[in-house]
Amino acid sequence: MTGFPGLRPMTGDAVEIRAEGTVMKMAGPIVCQGFKPAEGGQLAVKLTLPDADPQQRRTLSWCKTFSFTLFVGGAVLYSSPPRLKVREIQRDGDGALAVTGSPS
Repeated sequence: MTGFPGLRPMTGDAVEIRAEGTVMKMAGPIVCQGFKPAEGGQLAVKLTLPDADPQQRRTLSWCKTFSFTLFVGGAVLYSSPPRLKVREIQRDGDGALAVTGSPS
């Protein structure tokens, strides 16, 4: 599936993130969900990742754009648009890393 994810969460077990020439692969419980920002504007996507590697978090925080492919059982579940603008990077209460992006 490509395009924009729906408003229902999709859960995968691995993700490949491409961010300005860097490719990062993460495994674990990963959730992708589309949403409409409260302030209006374009739809956005929130990707919640296990925060296993601090270097990956730093790399993402320096990037302005990213794209990703979400996998479940080795099969592609979802591929994001090619250039999502990084809107926010934060940790949730469980220590997971949440990256929010929207089409640029």
